[in-house]
Formats: sequence, structure tokens, C-alpha cells
Amino acid sequence: MRGFGTGARGRLGDVMLRIAPIACSFFAFLLMAIALSSGMKPNYLEGVAVIRFNTSSLGKSLLETSDLSQAAKDDCITAGSAVPSSSGTVTNGIGQVAALLGGGSPQRQISDSILNKAADLVAGTARDACRANQALHLTRDATPSQAAATISIATAIGISEYYSVHLGALCEGDYYRAPNDAAGDPDVQSCTPKFHPRDTDLAATLDGQLQAGPFQLALRDLDLAPDARAALALIPRALAAMSFILLFATLAVAAGFALSAAAVVAESVMRARAPPLMMMMLLLGALGATGFGWLLSFVGVVGTTAVAEKVKRTVNGGASASGMAAATSSALYFLLWMSLVLTTAALALLFCVYRRARDDDGRSRMQVAREPYAEKNVSAASTVQEDANGFYEEPINGGPAEPVSGRP
Repeated sequence: MRGFGTGARGRLGDVMLRIAPIACSFFAFLLMAIALSSGMKPNYLEGVAVIRFNTSSLGKSLLETSDLSQAAKDDCITAGSAVPSSSGTVTNGIGQVAALLGGGSPQRQISDSILNKAADLVAGTARDACRANQALHLTRDATPSQAAATISIATAIGISEYYSVHLGALCEGDYYRAPNDAAGDPDVQSCTPKFHPRDTDLAATLDGQLQAGPFQLALRDLDLAPDARAALALIPRALAAMSFILLFATLAVAAGFALSAAAVVAESVMRARAPPLMMMMLLLGALGATGFGWLLSFVGVVGTTAVAEKVKRTVNGGASASGMAAATSSALYFLLWMSLVLTTAALALLFCVYRRARDDDGRSRMQVAREPYAEKNVSAASTVQEDANGFYEEPINGGPAEPVSGRP
């Protein structure tokens, strides 16, 4: 198997055929590795996220009044008057309890302590409600220049303004400028560890943050359509599965690249000393690894694209009611689909190299098999001698021929 099956073909073509599958495998591996590395830390390759969510207006369905400015003032007045009225009610109740217990000094101290804590609790709740309503009012009614200095609805209810789903990770943060400003860039503040499917559940993350927020809401309270919630549920299942598939595809393509390079190095260094069986085994290994990587890459790329587009369409379909918008990344699509094209090219080139190597190996075996017969014919012809008159001597009784020394 001389020169990867070079035969009598042009030397430049042989070199290109040997280098091309290695180059294609390397660049396919590189592109997939870049796509998989996004989201490893905050603000790292943020533009390569699978889906980006703008949740700055999520919860706008909670704004049911047309004149929120007056509503906010009324709430603040109501909250302010609630403190003394609640305190009076608690004072009367505790005073009656203390009178029944005898009205002694210990009972009085206990009642005062409970009264102070109750008043602080009511006052704190009133301040939170007033502050949140004012924030919601400023967010909805402010001009674009004023909005950059205000907080969003998402911040008021206790969630982030921005979430991004990467291959195997979930990141969140806020916007540098106004959330609704198209020129505003997200400031990612945290990312989950890579390849932890449970941590990529955006619906569970939003629900947990809402319950821990100032109003202890739930995701179902934000008028998010059932189809949108079902689409979000695909993230920790389908997209997480695609992430693992693409990870194994990257490893398989890397193995194909390594085996292809090993075959080229063995052929170049060892030359004719390289055993044909070893060369064929390296080529078969490279072909098998690259083929497996292509299959996984095809499933992962097509599946990731389909799931991401479905989630985007579903979420944006109800964005007018929920205030949540989604966008996919053309940069990620370029990386994934270009890696699939390069893997396909590497697989096709390796198959051509293998076929040529097998054909040349077969011709070499046939040539080696013919050599003993050719040598036997040459040796047989060399033993037959001719005399000066053109006559051939013949062996007598099967013995060796006597040399001819005279005339017949």
C-alpha cells in the first residue's frame, strides 16, 4: 500500500488528498468546540447562545390600571394609613389579652415587643408595595431617555432582565442601558456550571426567583401562555440532550482527526517499512470515528436548530401579552452547520483515501503473487542452451543434458 494508494497519480493530488481530510476534521472540531465553550463564564461568547430571552417586561400583565401614577399614590396613602390602624388593632387585641392575664409587668413587656414587631412588619410591607408600584409606573410611562435611569418590571418583581441558554449552561443578568433599547447590551452576572441539565431549567429558575421576590409570585401569575411554558420545558430536556450529543460528536471528530494525522505521519516517516495492515487499520479507525462523529453532529445540529426555533416562535407568539421575547443566534447556527459541512467533507475524503488504498493494496498483492511464476519461467528458460547450429539439447532419461561437443 504505497503512499496511501498514490499509484501513478500526480504527486500534488496525492498530497492534497492526504491533507484535506485532516484539515476538514480539525476545523470541524474547532468550530464545535467554540460553540460548546460558550457560557463557561459570564459574558464569554454571549453572542453564541442558543436562545436569548428579554424578560425586562415580563409581568406587565400585573399592571391592570390605566393611570398607574394615581394608583401608586393611592397605594402609598393606603399603605401609610395601614400602619397606625393595624397598630391600633394589634394594641387593643394585645391589651385585652394582657388584661385577662393579669396586666402585670412581664405581660406588658411581651405585648409591647409583639406590638413593635407587628408595626415594623406592616410598615415594611407597605414600603415595599409603594416602592414597587412606583417602579412599575416609571418603567411603563417613562420616556426612553428616562427609562435608562429606572428599573424594569422584572427587577421590581425580583427576576433578572436577561437570560441566555447556551449549550449546557444558563446565564442571567441585566441590561447596561434601557431594557427596551435595541442598542443595549446585556451584562451577564452569573452562569450555571456546564452540562448540568437541571440548572438549565429556565421555567424553574423564574418560578424560584419570583417566589423569593418581594411579592412571592409564581410563573403562572404572569399571564405566560401554556404553550410558552411548555416550550420553556423543552430547554432542560431536548436542548440539554442536544448539548451532550454535540459534545460526543466533538470528541468523535477529534478522534477521527487524530487517527488521520497518525496515518499520514506513519506513511511519511516509515515509508515502505510501514506494515500495510497497520496503515489500513489507521484509515479504518479514522473513517469509523469520523462517520460516528458525523452522525452525532447531524442529529445534534438539526435537533438544536429545530428546538431553538420552536421555543423562539412559541415565546414570541405570546410576547404581546406576557412581555417576554426570545431570539436565536445566527453565529451559533454558522458554527454548527459549518462544522457539519466540514465533517461531511472529511468523511467523504477519508472514504476516497480508503478506497484508493485498498485498490492499490490489492494490485500490490497480485503483483507479489505473480513474481514466483515469473522467476520460475526465467530460470527455466536460462537452463536451456543452444548449440552453434541452432539445435537445443534435450535431457536424456530425465537426467541433466550432456554438453554438445561435436557434430551429430
